[in-house]
Amino acid sequence: MDIKKLVTDFRPAILFLGKFLGLYALLSISYTKGYLGWFSPNVDIMSDWIAHQTAFVMNIFGIETAAYTWPGFARTDIYISGKAAVSVVEGCNGLAVMALFVSFILAFSGDLKEKLKFIRWGLLFIHLVNIVRIFLLAVIATKFE
Repeated sequence: MDIKKLVTDFRPAILFLGKFLGLYALLSISYTKGYLGWFSPNVDIMSDWIAHQTAFVMNIFGIETAAYTWPGFARTDIYISGKAAVSVVEGCNGLAVMALFVSFILAFSGDLKEKLKFIRWGLLFIHLVNIVRIFLLAVIATKFE
């Protein structure tokens, strides 16, 4: 088995994996050690924001909803008709999935301008799907408690 030939044959895949893993490691460490550390012991701003956006959308659909953030706790609670439905914590904010998506797209070769445009729309899509996900979880939690 000729290692040099294997490396030459699989060079594009190796470069892709190297870029992807490097970017993902950088973004993940920045998220966990940097971003989340700024807000401890309180909820991070993105988790709080998505909880309030979900409550806003639920109210548009006629579901009496409120989101409450408790100082000193790393969560925002969503209440439906005065009853606790779900707690939105840092894992619900979608940032880890967004980091994975950005790393994957940037690892491909190609025009950076086109990739950035795709990333912008992809991040918006991930955010909107996350709101729908929390919306559905809150409704299911109150209907089947």
